[in-house]
This record gives sequence, structure tokens and C-alpha cells, in this order.
Amino acid sequence: MQTESAIGQLLYQQKRYADAADMFAQIATEHPTADAYLSAGQIYAAAKKPEMAKANYDKALALSPNSLKILMQIARDELSTDAGTDAALAAFTKLAEAAKSTGSTDTAAIAEGFLSYHDASKKEWKKVVERLGPAVTTLEAGNSPYRVSFMLLLGESYHQLHEFGKAKEYYEKTSSSNRITKAQRKGWNI
Repeated sequence: MQTESAIGQLLYQQKRYADAADMFAQIATEHPTADAYLSAGQIYAAAKKPEMAKANYDKALALSPNSLKILMQIARDELSTDAGTDAALAAFTKLAEAAKSTGSTDTAAIAEGFLSYHDASKKEWKKVVERLGPAVTTLEAGNSPYRVSFMLLLGESYHQLHEFGKAKEYYEKTSSSNRITKAQRKGWNI
């Protein structure tokens, strides 16, 4: 197994994602664990093979149905594909429910942020603000990598609601975090 894993990692480093994914899927079949199937799914996603990624995620969930790590990866994949789909909504909702049931407040806040992207895709700006405001507040206590993008979405939502003072406040908070480049700010047109 160590040899196959090393080969899979080498293939991944060479950006031969499909070959690496096949290698990790073989490892998962020979040594079925939730983490092994999750790894195979993640690499299939990188290889732009969403059907194979989903098949491996499903196998991982069959072994560990409430794993926040697996549910988070599925939600991330849906977010990067199209947050407005029914599949994305289902993934975000399932992550939110699992996070709340395990008491993981940060993960629940991230799930609410993902749900906000779904709402934004439907142009339901008021819903975004209602959902995302508390999520950003929760994430301010930590160092979540999602906080900045959620604040940008919150600023955009306030902008769409013509609450320009609040929009500016969130854009400035985002800008002052030094995580947003000048090129990214250029497109805001405020």
C-alpha cells in the first residue's frame, strides 16, 4: 500500500490527476476506509471527473455517514461547480445539519455561508444578509479562510439591497484584512 500511495502522490505532483485518482481509488478498493475513498474522490474532482468523485464520496459516506470532513468536501465541490443547483443546496443543507448536530459552530457557520451563495445565485439578497451576518460574526472569532469571501458576499448583498453604507462597511473590512488584492477590488465599482 505504501508503494501505491507513493506512486499516486508522485502522479498527483506531476499533475497527472486522472492517473493519480485511479491509483487512490485502487488503494481505497483494496483497503476500504472513509479517508481512502475521500482522497480518491478529491483527486477525481481535481481531474475534472465529478461522477467518479461523487461515487467515491458516496462510498466514504457509506462508511462514515456524518463525517464533517467528507460533507465539507462535497459542499466545497458543489460550491466550486454551481452553488445554485439543487445538488448544491442539498450538500450545503446536509453539512449544516451535521455541523449543528455535532456542535461544530464554525462548520455550521461555513455551511450557512455556502447556503448564502445558493441564495445569492437566486438573487435573494435579503436572505443572504439574514443568513450570512451571523455566520460572519461567528467566524470573526477564528481564522477561517472563508470569512473574507463571506464578507465580500455580504457587502455585495447590501449593495444589491441599496444599503450602500453597510455595503461600504463590509468592503472596507474586507479590504483592510490585506487579503484582497488591488486587482480584485478594481471590479467592485463602488
